[in-house]
Parts: sequence; C-alpha cells; structure tokens
Amino acid sequence: MPGQDTSHYEEDYDSPETLFKRINRKHKFSSVVVHSIISDPDNPCASSQEAVGQTYARASHPSQRIIKKYGNILKGEIGSICATNYGSQLGSIADYTIKHRLLPLNCYPIPESVSLKADRKPVRFTLKGKKVFIDERIPFNAEANLSYHCPI
Repeated sequence: MPGQDTSHYEEDYDSPETLFKRINRKHKFSSVVVHSIISDPDNPCASSQEAVGQTYARASHPSQRIIKKYGNILKGEIGSICATNYGSQLGSIADYTIKHRLLPLNCYPIPESVSLKADRKPVRFTLKGKKVFIDERIPFNAEANLSYHCPI
C-alpha cells in the first residue's frame, strides 16, 4: 500500500531464518543447503553489497540454533562476486554436490522399508543410522523419491 513502511517486512522476509522456516513448513523432512556467491567484506570491489552478502553467508553457514530449530540444514559453499573467474567457485559447489550424496532422515528407519528411486528406477544406497548415502550418480533433472517408515 502506498505510504506504508514495508522495510521491516522485507528484511524479515529476506532473512535465512524465514527461508528455512518456509522450507520446513512445506517440506518438513527435506535437506537444505544454500550455496552463495556474495560480496566479500574484505574486498572493496563490492562494499555497497556487504550487508546483503552477510545475510546470504548466514544462510550458507547457518548457526547451530537454526539447524536445531529447522532440521536438515547442511553447510554450503561461499564464493565471492569480486573473483576474476567464477570457475573454481562453481567447481567447488559442484564438488560439494557430488561429495555430499547423503540424505538425513528424521528417525532410525525400519531398514526394510527404505526405498530410493530416480525416475522410478531403484538407486543403490547404504543406510547408516539416520542417513542414507547414495552409492551411484542420479541423472541431472531426475525425479527422485525416498521413502521409509519410522518405528512407532
């Protein structure tokens, strides 16, 4: 509405806490990782963007309080918009994605109930406690489905 101050709303809406709360509400047991390419507070090339960068850095490296409150949030990679070449930063994000092929679960599942499929085809995995480790590459853009049952 004209004349209304919405800066407080926008600030809250853009916070990592709001992002994780909204994801948790819609996808309660999903894993989340945020990778950011942001302004570097130590580099003057983008000093006007520093506050925005620090917000996204908090999303990429969430506090223990946020992780406890919202669940399956993993630490992501942080790159710099001041870099002369983004290749290594994007490469480290790709490496992270390949290396962290695990799915945290919300319970110790009944082992026989765990099923992982990509495009309706079974995917090999290893179950260790409350984590499913994916043992093979899942094709890019494949629709993946993990199902399991928790003991009562």
